[in-house]
Amino acid sequence: MTIQTPEIIGKRIKAARQQKGITIKDLSLLVNLAPSSIQNYESGIRQPSLDTLKVLAKALECSAVWLSTLSDINEGAENYCYSLINPVVPGRPPLEVDSVMFSAKHIEAHGASPALTKLIKVTDDYLFPDIREGDEVLVNTGDKNISVKADFFCFSDAAQKPIVRWARRDIGQEGFHVYSNNNTHSPEVFISDNTCTVFIIGKVISLVRWV
Repeated sequence: MTIQTPEIIGKRIKAARQQKGITIKDLSLLVNLAPSSIQNYESGIRQPSLDTLKVLAKALECSAVWLSTLSDINEGAENYCYSLINPVVPGRPPLEVDSVMFSAKHIEAHGASPALTKLIKVTDDYLFPDIREGDEVLVNTGDKNISVKADFFCFSDAAQKPIVRWARRDIGQEGFHVYSNNNTHSPEVFISDNTCTVFIIGKVISLVRWV
C-alpha cells in the first residue's frame, strides 16, 4: 500500500515530538492547538497547513521543509533555498520553477551568496561530454571574474539566451577567450574588455544532471 503524504507528515511530527521527549499535550500547549488536532496530524487523518507546519517545526526544533516531506534531510529550514531563473513579479507566478533545492550553507561554503545564485538549463551540446544539453548549472551571478584558469561561465547572447562556455584570460591581454568543446559549431572567440559584446551572467559552481 502506498503511504500518503499526510501519513508521512504525521510520522515525522510524532518522531520529532518523541525525540524532544514531550507528550501530545505538551506539544499542544506549545503551539496553541487542541491535543485532538495533534493526534489527527500524527495519525495522518488530517494534514496541517503550511503555516501550522512552520509553528510545529519551531516548537519541535526541526526543519519545516523536512516535516512537509519536501526534503529527507532534517536540517533547519533556513539552510535551504530555491534559486529561480525568473524574477518573482507580484501577482504573477514565475515562468519556471527550479527542479532541485540547494543547501544555503553549502552554497556559502563555496564562496557564493544563495541570493545571487541562479539555476539555468543548458540548451546545447557544445560542452559535451563535460556538460550536456538538458543539464542544469548553478550559476553564481556575484562572480563575473574570468581569470587565467579556465572555468565554466554562463553568458547571455545577443538574443538574451543564456549559454554556458569555457572562459579564460591570457596574462597581459585586456580581454578573454570564450570557447567550447566543439570548435566546428562554436568556434573560439576573443572578447575585448573595452568592446565586450556579451553579458557575463556568472560563474558555474555546480552541475545538476538528471538520468
